[in-house]
Amino acid sequence: MPDNGNYVLEPESVCLLEQYRIPYPGHGVAYDAEEAARMAEELGCPVVLKVVSP
Repeated sequence: MPDNGNYVLEPESVCLLEQYRIPYPGHGVAYDAEEAARMAEELGCPVVLKVVSP
């Protein structure tokens, strides 16, 4: 896991949760609106959208 000083991004936090076998809600990364809509259908509503950025 990269050491960026003060925070852990969502992708790294998911790796930590998996390593310690801690359950977390379904998730995915969408790169456009169509992909986001497809993921929402697969995951079920309601969904939350979040930007992956430091």
